[in-house]
Amino acid sequence: MAQIAFPHIRAIEARAFEIGAREQRAFERLALALRTAAGVPACAVPDDPDLDGLVERRGDRAVLTTRGRLLANEVTLRLRVTPRPRAQGRAGGGR
Repeated sequence: MAQIAFPHIRAIEARAFEIGAREQRAFERLALALRTAAGVPACAVPDDPDLDGLVERRGDRAVLTTRGRLLANEVTLRLRVTPRPRAQGRAGGGR
């Protein structure tokens, strides 16, 4: 039986799927954190007039307002993932 070539399977086998995986995980962390009382780092939420009344800045954090909780998906689409500095001298990147 002849084997069918699937490029996505070869990419997975070659671990090419990891390209962008770190950024995806960072975005997912932000998307989930946005929905908590602690919110996200303020730098993750752009200064966008469309977000007025949806996000409140508290010090160095940004949290959803009551109205923002109803539209959390819309706010999530505007999140900015900023590179997280790696902790030096600790195994596993500091976690």
